[in-house]
Amino acid sequence: MSNRYNLILRNKKTGLEVSSLQLFGNNDWFPSFVPFLEQNGAKIDTEDPYIPEDEAIVITDLLAFVKAIDETVWSIIQENPMYNYKDQFGQTKTTSPVTDFTRNFFLQDDNKTTFVSSTIYMQAQLLAQTAYIFSSHNVVNWLKKYDAVINEKVRWTKHSYTSRPDNDDLVIIGELHPDFEIHLSYW
Repeated sequence: MSNRYNLILRNKKTGLEVSSLQLFGNNDWFPSFVPFLEQNGAKIDTEDPYIPEDEAIVITDLLAFVKAIDETVWSIIQENPMYNYKDQFGQTKTTSPVTDFTRNFFLQDDNKTTFVSSTIYMQAQLLAQTAYIFSSHNVVNWLKKYDAVINEKVRWTKHSYTSRPDNDDLVIIGELHPDFEIHLSYW
């Protein structure tokens, strides 16, 4: 059986579960995500990480949660090799297997003949639902679907990976509606 990060959106007034969502993939455990979990009350045994549903952490700060997800995805990008290449204008570009989706569009048969795997629309839909780079975006869209995000506006934030060390970065994001809370477990 796979372990996974489980998000449950609860209505605080009724106490009922509104919806659930899996964050990241099956059996994914990221040390870079642990500080956020611990800051929000999780007691982590690094030998056997497990946050049962009845001890789920409660998340109310949407911006901090999105930042923690993004920082975790950045750590995944850094763990994978990056490649430099020259574009058609001779400029050096850098790519990563985590952010380069070219391989998702093509398959090879037994004769090494390359063909397109499916429509662009279908691949975009699959990538948006499953690629790590879209994790925080998917969480926010999931919350919006249930009207759990309010006061969406431009906000300032600081991420460790941005290239502007002396400046905060802009993000358009709302706040978690006070009638809702997100419960995060890992089992």
